[in-house]
Amino acid sequence: MKIWLVIAAASFAVPAFAGKDERRAMDNLKPYIKEAQDSIKKNCGCSWAISVDDKSFTTYDDIKAMQAPLESYKDKTKEFCTDAASKKAACKISSLVYKKGKESSFNISGKKGVNTIGGDWMHIGFDLMAQKMDK
Repeated sequence: MKIWLVIAAASFAVPAFAGKDERRAMDNLKPYIKEAQDSIKKNCGCSWAISVDDKSFTTYDDIKAMQAPLESYKDKTKEFCTDAASKKAACKISSLVYKKGKESSFNISGKKGVNTIGGDWMHIGFDLMAQKMDK
């Protein structure tokens, strides 16, 4: 009986992989990433390498939904980076990785930021990231 349970459990394991639609959706994010990077450079005076973790964003819908957080940088960086202290805070990181996880969070380790988008698609927007960088 135990052997059958192991075989049954193993047969339901599905590896995460990107199909054609998911690869296309990742490619379609490139202009949004570039626009976010350009906004940070223009408004805050520094460069961030922004990426979306393709190992945690595995469905077309999840990848496509990343457009909205990336689009928000245009306005949010303009609102936040209005003085030298704010620009310095925004420039504490030089890279940002978006990951999908169970709970939303934003963490900084050295010059690297990791923005985890929770399963309910609550994400830490630039305003909340800026508050954490501004400490």
